[in-house]
Amino acid sequence: MPFAEPWYLQTRAQAYAILRLTRGGVHVSRTPGMPGLDLLITAGGRGSALRHCGVVLQPRLATADPAVVEPGMIAREQRLFAESTLPICMLSFPAEDPNDDPTGEFRWVVEPRVQGGKAFLAFSSSRRFQPLTDELLRRLVQELGEWYALRSRDDQLLAAGVHDIAAQAANGRKRRAG
Repeated sequence: MPFAEPWYLQTRAQAYAILRLTRGGVHVSRTPGMPGLDLLITAGGRGSALRHCGVVLQPRLATADPAVVEPGMIAREQRLFAESTLPICMLSFPAEDPNDDPTGEFRWVVEPRVQGGKAFLAFSSSRRFQPLTDELLRRLVQELGEWYALRSRDDQLLAAGVHDIAAQAANGRKRRAG
């Protein structure tokens, strides 16, 4: 019985993704225990906070083949990543490239967004890929840094707010008791 696609597609796509991303200055880890994720990007370090982004690989056979997200794939992504607490992108790399150095293509699955000064995650409604250029990779790392910094600030405000609420409640009990 013939296979629908060559056995090496996922392996080559993963190797190209690791090479491309590490050349862009981020650390890449394989994620065998995280369902649906193939890689984990970690940006930052050495005095700055670490910023993580999950990666789903969408391999394709050749450079001439377009990276495509089928309509059913969006629903699958939304089921699989409904509880996600980190941004997730999809990268597509061809297994066969005449230059043996494909740039790859990028799209958000779970996108970091900022609205009204608040950081949140949202499913991307776009099925379009864009070339994973050096500039796009720099912007990605910068956006992740800004989003995580804003989220961290919101978490600190929330924690301070919870502390203040607890302190006010404790003060109220003391006044009534006395």
